[in-house]
Amino acid sequence: MRLAVLALAMFSAPASAEVYYEKWLGSVGAVSMDADTADATLFHSPSGETAPFVQVTIGEDNYLFALMTNSKTIWISDRVAKDQGLKFSSKNAKLINLKGKKNKFKDLGEIKVAQLDRLTIGELALDDVSVSNFSKEESGADAAQGGRAWHKSRKSALAVDGAIGLNALPEDIHWAVLPSEGVVRFSRGSAQTLDGGFQLAVTHKPALMEPFGKPPFSRHVHRSAVDVADGVTVAGIEMPTAVELSLLRSMTIWPNEVPAVSVVDVGDIAYKLTEVGFGGKDMGSVRVASYTGYDLINKKTQEPFTVLKQINMAYLGQDLLWAYDVARDRTGGTLTFRHSDEITRESPIDFMVAQALKAVQPKESEGEAETETSEKEGDAPALPGSVSAWTSLAELYIAGGQWDAALEAATTATVLDEKDCDAWQKLGKLQIAMGASDAAVASLEKASSLYHAWYDMPLETRKDVKKALDEGVEKGFTGAVQKVVDGGNPPAEPQSDQPVSAAEAATAAEPRASDSIQATAEGGGEAEGSGVDQGAGAPASATASIDEATARKLLGDGFDGAAFAQLAPDGRAPREAFVREFAGELADVAAYKCMDGDEAALRELMASGMDVNRAGDQGFPPL
Repeated sequence: MRLAVLALAMFSAPASAEVYYEKWLGSVGAVSMDADTADATLFHSPSGETAPFVQVTIGEDNYLFALMTNSKTIWISDRVAKDQGLKFSSKNAKLINLKGKKNKFKDLGEIKVAQLDRLTIGELALDDVSVSNFSKEESGADAAQGGRAWHKSRKSALAVDGAIGLNALPEDIHWAVLPSEGVVRFSRGSAQTLDGGFQLAVTHKPALMEPFGKPPFSRHVHRSAVDVADGVTVAGIEMPTAVELSLLRSMTIWPNEVPAVSVVDVGDIAYKLTEVGFGGKDMGSVRVASYTGYDLINKKTQEPFTVLKQINMAYLGQDLLWAYDVARDRTGGTLTFRHSDEITRESPIDFMVAQALKAVQPKESEGEAETETSEKEGDAPALPGSVSAWTSLAELYIAGGQWDAALEAATTATVLDEKDCDAWQKLGKLQIAMGASDAAVASLEKASSLYHAWYDMPLETRKDVKKALDEGVEKGFTGAVQKVVDGGNPPAEPQSDQPVSAAEAATAAEPRASDSIQATAEGGGEAEGSGVDQGAGAPASATASIDEATARKLLGDGFDGAAFAQLAPDGRAPREAFVREFAGELADVAAYKCMDGDEAALRELMASGMDVNRAGDQGFPPL
């Protein structure tokens, strides 16, 4: 069995009666409803999970939130924060930090807090809502990979945009999750009754934190505030139990062996099929993830460690209770359960698609400006939105079975950024699902070429490039680069006055999307008066090879003759190999030339194959 708490030393101070960070996790100033009860539609997740999900409205925007029935945390995603223009204040910093920037915050890391004036859950309105947003510290590898691992999608559109802990509501507000009616019901005064149901007594336990170890290796073990139900047996063992309906997989943390009907080991975690009973009522079997808890004695006090003892319990969720109505009487201290044969949970896809479409619509001011520019230049209007917005929309269309709409959205993402490896990979996977194997091969080959252009470089080189580019962006040289890019890449002549779909636009843009690859493959004449070999008719950024004189001019003091000679036994270095070998030096030169406003030098850098403007956004020099 896997240890639930790792690497604890045998030294301890008393557990804290009040945990300082609880006040930052979330709070509700006031609750209003038009009647004694307020209903909200009960949804499942886009992928079918049965935790309690609801539609939350903030202003004119609608989001899918999870309801956590045994928590007081109110969390919102970065997308919601951006949509609503929230400004966060940073909490949980150390008063004195002697361990560097990475250790600026206490155990739980940075906690970001903001205020929402109002949000509504169906017929229930919450006012003056304090929300939190926990940040994740990026590993060194993540930072070197442009801030996100290559195999991870951007924030999945199928994930929730927030979570509301129902213990943050005022104590006189009761709740009931009723899949038999397809609603979540809130009530003031009297709790929801479930005829024919059965009850468990519930006691609220405050949050605890307990220090372990001696400095500089000390740390804290935490247990959040929790409602503990009595009278629950798991595998015949009576265990204190937290019932959390947002928990998709039940688990136990217990210091002794938990018997099981059968065991499936996944890695170092044992999933045990066990019998569960609520107050003597047989609830059937559920497979729980079994973790080993600690049952240790403090040598100084000869008493059990407080927090370790109190986290040893069962945590039961939707895999056991998905077909049960559950009602919480918060003043009476009970949970009531009733099994239902008829279950109703709605799909959130329609309102999630409607919200996602807002992110790919042109803003009024942008639309007017784009129309004027298009009329002057004779070009098609620029596509609105971002790569992440279009890929998120595609995910939602897929979840809703709208395959043609998904294909158009995924294709649009690759048109917006032809060097986005993730967008091409997602398009290829979608094309496979739709049976377009030839198109899928082309998309996945494109993704592969973009992937290897960056990740074939050593990790330390990628770190250096990322650092140099970040420093350049902070110093504000992207405007100068954009001017060069705009001057060096005039728009294509329009082929028709008729509007085109995203798929048609992708087909038309394909030669431009792979210019650099085609130029290398096809070869071509040498550009007059330069040491750069280009494909016929290719733009300056489609360089095939570079001679030594040009390399010296590009790199200045950063030129390494021995390294260049290895790349260029015949006097000319392949462009991709050159950019890969000297990526850090090219990034440094680009930063300084941009700060100096040296447009001629920037054009030469672009001719080398380094798109210095896009590098700042992508975290590496595209090829």
